[in-house]
Amino acid sequence: MEDELYIVGLGSCVALYLWSPLWRVGGMAHILLASSRKAEDNKHPGRYADKAVECLWAMLEEKLHEKIKGRFLAKIAGAANMLQHIEHPQLVNIGQMTVQKVKEELQRIGVPIVSEHVGGTKGRVIRAFNRTGRMYIRIEGKDLWI
Repeated sequence: MEDELYIVGLGSCVALYLWSPLWRVGGMAHILLASSRKAEDNKHPGRYADKAVECLWAMLEEKLHEKIKGRFLAKIAGAANMLQHIEHPQLVNIGQMTVQKVKEELQRIGVPIVSEHVGGTKGRVIRAFNRTGRMYIRIEGKDLWI
């Protein structure tokens, strides 16, 4: 696992960062949509909230060679309304639907969300640092830490 993880060009997608203060390790997923609907979606489980949370969790358990329940915290960012000019009902709140599904999946596996920076209309650059568990967000020329 790398010390620094990053996502460039995060728009309506959601960045999920799982981090352990005990082991000072973490993993990040760039989640495009709330749920997978087709069998071919299983080829890329990290793209869908209903699969990405479980997939990232399993990868961390595999890397650490033990059960990790109760030892990780979550941070989420993104879900900008990049398609505000489009009025299609399935696209208007695509980011918020993805955030909601990520939250449901994290609650299901018992991982608390300790911070989030979601919404707005501007894209983000995300960097997460495994040594400290801090997440850096660059949005509209501003630097934020969560």
